Amino acid sequence: MKQILLRLLVGDLADLARDPLSELCRRSNEQPFVRLRIGRQICHLISDPEALRYILQTNVDCYDKSTAEFKEFRLLFGDSILTSEGDRWLSQRRIIAPAFNLESISSYLSVYQRHTLLCAERWKKSASCHQLVNASSSFYALTLDIVAESLFGEDLTAISDSFRANIECFLQCMSIRAISPFCLPLWIPSSINRRLVRSVRALSDVVLRFINRRRLELERIDHSQLDHADLLTQLICKHNPISGQSLNDQQICDEVLTILLAGYETTAELLGWIFLLLNDFPDKQQVLRDEINLNYKPDGAYSIDQLLSMKWTRALIQEAMRLYPPLWYFTRRALYDDSINGYPILKGDVIVICPYALHRMPAIWCDPYSFKPERFLPPSEHDYNTFVYIPFGAGKRSCIGAG
Repeated sequence: MKQILLRLLVGDLADLARDPLSELCRRSNEQPFVRLRIGRQICHLISDPEALRYILQTNVDCYDKSTAEFKEFRLLFGDSILTSEGDRWLSQRRIIAPAFNLESISSYLSVYQRHTLLCAERWKKSASCHQLVNASSSFYALTLDIVAESLFGEDLTAISDSFRANIECFLQCMSIRAISPFCLPLWIPSSINRRLVRSVRALSDVVLRFINRRRLELERIDHSQLDHADLLTQLICKHNPISGQSLNDQQICDEVLTILLAGYETTAELLGWIFLLLNDFPDKQQVLRDEINLNYKPDGAYSIDQLLSMKWTRALIQEAMRLYPPLWYFTRRALYDDSINGYPILKGDVIVICPYALHRMPAIWCDPYSFKPERFLPPSEHDYNTFVYIPFGAGKRSCIGAG
């Protein structure tokens, strides 16, 4: 009787809460369109690639981000490039996009290389003393330092532990609130809400100090070289290409926090999975070593062309992201009634897209649970279109930092 009452109350949430990844994989394999009920919210788990193309590209204006998890993201990120819609999102992307083109990425290489070599030296020192290294913690510190310096010209070394702790607190609290069918408003001082508010305030205070310091520095310099400035300077100095207005401090803070979190946390997680997979598959590790040795640079000063020429390295990273995508699920909300191949979607329904499940579907992938980087080597790499392999999302709102 208790189980029946629970299902009446929360719907499919009870099954999903026990083991969400396995449950979403199971349901995706059963059929491409699955109706779910989470509390009072009707959701649709969709894993048909052409249907995903329709939702994320062809009819993208019918589906927005006004869903539970994006409402939680807005508590920290406001109306940033991650959460905004329409003209506001377009203007933000136009300001930020140049920081992620190939020329800009090339200019960051020296930062990547310096921090990576420092990390490797610390590991060597620990090994010489027979000390264990917490690789996951090292990856988080490494990627946070790289993103902070390359994009914002800031050194977070002294506060990286507290900064990461506040991000972790925010993500934990947000996840709990996003899946709760009865989410308390923030003004109610529950334990979760108090922790969430404290973490948001602490993170925002750090970034606002960056902005204030940079504004003072910019008062004393020539802005003629603005196109070659880092992203923080661009955000402060450039005007909205649509409205003509400049961003205020809170808007800049929202963008910086979005890119800091999206840039460092996902990369650190991916590095952890890559190293675990390499440990489990020494034959793949040897192929990787052989390719790196062919292009070996003692000082680590690889050019962008050399990095792009490492086909096996790229394939290995792609395969790690197939098995463990940075974003394992995301959602959209229907703004109007719609129909996809005769399957009805009503206004207000939520679309659930699960890259983790999509990347493991036997109907799409041969031996989907095995680690096979060679599946991404030419020419087979071209068989995986952008709506079958979506570690960075797909369509109009795909991740700006995918490169």
